[in-house]
Amino acid sequence: MQNPQPPLLLSFGAADPTGAGGIQADLAVAGSFGAHCLTVATRLLVRDSVNFESAFPIDAEWVIDQARCVLEDTQVQAFKVGDVGSVEKAAAIAEIVSDYPDAALILAPPRLDHQQNSEASEDLQLAIAELLVPQTSVLIARRGDLEDFASGLGGGLALPPGEAGYQACLQRLLDTGCEFALTTDCEEHSFQIAHCLYGTGDAGQPQLLVRQSRDRLPLSYFGKSDTLSAAVAALLASGLDVPEAVSEAYDYLQQSMLAGYRLCMGKLMHDRFFWVRGDSEDEGGGESGGDPDSLH
Repeated sequence: MQNPQPPLLLSFGAADPTGAGGIQADLAVAGSFGAHCLTVATRLLVRDSVNFESAFPIDAEWVIDQARCVLEDTQVQAFKVGDVGSVEKAAAIAEIVSDYPDAALILAPPRLDHQQNSEASEDLQLAIAELLVPQTSVLIARRGDLEDFASGLGGGLALPPGEAGYQACLQRLLDTGCEFALTTDCEEHSFQIAHCLYGTGDAGQPQLLVRQSRDRLPLSYFGKSDTLSAAVAALLASGLDVPEAVSEAYDYLQQSMLAGYRLCMGKLMHDRFFWVRGDSEDEGGGESGGDPDSLH
C-alpha cells in the first residue's frame, strides 16, 4: 500500500552553508511540520555565523530550469520566495508562480542593503513590489520594509507620517492583490516585540487579524525570517487558513529560539527539531550581540 503524499512546497532562495537560513533552513522547517520542501537556489552564499563574505549569483535561466523541472514532475501547494538576488530573477520567479494561482505564495525577502548599492537595491525592491507582491498570499517583512515596498508601488509617492502613514502603506499593498501582510514591529526602547497580521476588512480597509507579542530575548539569533516564513508556507501547504498558520508558525518560531544552541562562534542557531529533543529549560546560550529582534 502506497503511503499518502506529504504536503509539498517549493522554496526559492539562497543556499546558506551554515544551514541557519536560506533553502537549507526551509528544508528543516518543512520537515519539522511533516511537509516536503523542493528547493530552487537563486545564489550561493559564502558566510559563517559571524560574517557574510560574498555571494555567487545563479543565472535567471538556471533558476527557471530548476523550477520548471520539478514543477513538471509534481504539484505543490505553496511557494516560498526568500532571497531573490536580482531584477531578472524576480521577473523569472513571478512568471513561474503566476502559472500556479491556486498555490499559496509566501514572500519574505531579506532586507536590501541600500548603502552598498543604492541603485541596484532600489531596482530590485521595485521589481519585487511590482511583480511579486500582487501575487502574494502572505508578505512577511519588518514594518520599515513594508513601507519601502508600498512607496515603490506608489511610484515614489511619500506616505503620511505616523500611524496614518502605516495604514496607507497597508492599504496600498493590499490593493495590489496581496492578501495578507505579516509585520514585525519593535520600538527601539521597548521590551516587547509584536508580530501583526493584517488583511482586508469588510469595508475594504486594512484589518488587524492576529497580534502576538513576546519579550525581547537577550541573545542573538539568525535565520528568524526563514524559520517563520517556511513554517507559514508548510502550514498553508497542509491546508490551514492564514490566521491559524501564522499563529502556529509564530509559536514554532518562539520555541525554536528558546531551544536554540551555539553551534558556531557567532549567533545562535534555531533548534528546528526542539520537539524531538524535549522542552528546553534555558533560552539558548552564549553572549548577546548583533540585532536579536531583526527577522533576518
